[in-house]
Amino acid sequence: MIKQLIPTEPQQCPVQMPVSYFGASYPDSQCIEGYLWDEDSGDDEGFTSGGDIPCPFCNPADHADYMKEHDGDEFVCEVCDTKLDKLHWAETEKPSVKLYGHCPKCNCNQWAGYKEAKADAEET
Repeated sequence: MIKQLIPTEPQQCPVQMPVSYFGASYPDSQCIEGYLWDEDSGDDEGFTSGGDIPCPFCNPADHADYMKEHDGDEFVCEVCDTKLDKLHWAETEKPSVKLYGHCPKCNCNQWAGYKEAKADAEET
């Protein structure tokens, strides 16, 4: 179950994104005007890599759409495997971010799993 109060509106971005979106083993992402940029790119004049990934905090709906388009995954309830709607991102304690949504079968918000990832795990 989700521990924290689930926001229904876009959230304020953390000062430092808690995860890497650009392949580093450490947090390397910064939100600028709703899109993520690679902090390891560019110089004093600005970043040169990024700007195409919507921020999971302040732009959650566009981020979920981006993830679906680029990963091909379907977001499902971790409890009952039903497709989730009203997707949002929450910052967890790890630090990390995790997707959650409303499950019509459970009739509450649940953490999201990825349908393809679950199928791959069951095959091994």
